Amino acid sequence: MVKADVTIVGGGPAGSALAVALGRRGVRVVLHEKARHPRRKPCGEGLLPYGVNALGDLVGLPSAPRVGGLTFRAGDASVDAEFRRGHGLVVRRDWFDTWLFEVAASSPNVDARPGDPYRGERAPVLVGADGARSMFHRRLPAQVDRPLRAGLSAHVSG
Repeated sequence: MVKADVTIVGGGPAGSALAVALGRRGVRVVLHEKARHPRRKPCGEGLLPYGVNALGDLVGLPSAPRVGGLTFRAGDASVDAEFRRGHGLVVRRDWFDTWLFEVAASSPNVDARPGDPYRGERAPVLVGADGARSMFHRRLPAQVDRPLRAGLSAHVSG
């Protein structure tokens, strides 16, 4: 078993990016992800300019279509929003999560563990990056009321 300076629970974008950043600075990281990539996850499947810049600075950018803004539609109404600076990327979340987790797994000082849920191992620092159904959030003494949210996504062709 690797002695970790930091244990990160959750191998999505936040956990994987943090593992890369810490590992490159010489910090020994264990990255737990209970699922195996690729995994299906509903989301907007895009990165806004700030995220594109941060990701580019950290690991470079994946090959993905660039966009200069967004269009929001509801029924017959629509609103266009152009980015003032930079560009966004359109990228499927299942592909993006897999790509970034693999970057983390190949980074120095990172022991990435796909299909390996956190089981209570101790480390000087424990990071909960386990998303909307976070085990850490549920265990915190100060609970925050969060409104119910639901997401629906589909991939269609044509």
